[in-house]
Amino acid sequence: MTSQGTRERVNEAENIPAILVTPMVRADVPIVFPLVAMGEPGLTLARWTRRARRLTIPETHQKNGAILARYSGRPGPCGIAFYRVEAPQSGAWRVLCVYRVVVITMGSSGPVTLALIHELSGLAAELGCTATRIHLSRPDPATIFGLCSSGYAGEAILLHKNITPAEVTPT
Repeated sequence: MTSQGTRERVNEAENIPAILVTPMVRADVPIVFPLVAMGEPGLTLARWTRRARRLTIPETHQKNGAILARYSGRPGPCGIAFYRVEAPQSGAWRVLCVYRVVVITMGSSGPVTLALIHELSGLAAELGCTATRIHLSRPDPATIFGLCSSGYAGEAILLHKNITPAEVTPT
């Protein structure tokens, strides 16, 4: 996908409709809100609109942005991935970091997640990045297998636990 284009991914082996992946544009902002709000309780449309509009400025796509996935022939997006390009202070190399992926679909989220990640890998190459780094919350085994089959390897395990009020020690 070019920064302005659409790429269609077809998974004929699983009889899944083509998945269209496109950059998020300003007209997508209100349509995407329910999808993003599913993964971010308390998000308001006004706050999302302010945040999302910054991500839809074409001139900023070399630094950060969002891409959407849609099933061909179906209205509305079923997936979104947010990215930013990071460079260490030395500036010797750049990494495209996928810091959030949200997918809502009736079937497996794997094909949609993989289409988004593969598209971002291509964007990373276009932007001169030497690597991609992905943060996925609760990925299914098929997604992990697909990513590992594409050359991704786990760097770390990130674990999270919410501390309940009963566990908090008063200071």
